[in-house]
Amino acid sequence: MAGRKIGVKPSAGLDAPSGVDSHPKRPHNDHMSATSTIPADVMARMQDAADRAAKGIRDPEAMRKACDEMDQIREELRRRIGTVEMAVELIRDARNP
Repeated sequence: MAGRKIGVKPSAGLDAPSGVDSHPKRPHNDHMSATSTIPADVMARMQDAADRAAKGIRDPEAMRKACDEMDQIREELRRRIGTVEMAVELIRDARNP
């Protein structure tokens, strides 16, 4: 369906639950904790970014800062644990079940 957002019912508003989250049975998520380990300040920044994105507001400076932060995090992880090639393994597993 052209123009339809994935996971959102056609008649649903932006604050309505998606089809995935509103499913009455969640057998695969029973082991997950509802307690977040994400710091409150980080969560607030992510929520603000999500709100702006949902409204179609583009902030070039915020986007640049986010890219810089992601680059720094990626380099830090590369220094600490090396290159992780999970995608290659996942693709191979998907091709050869």
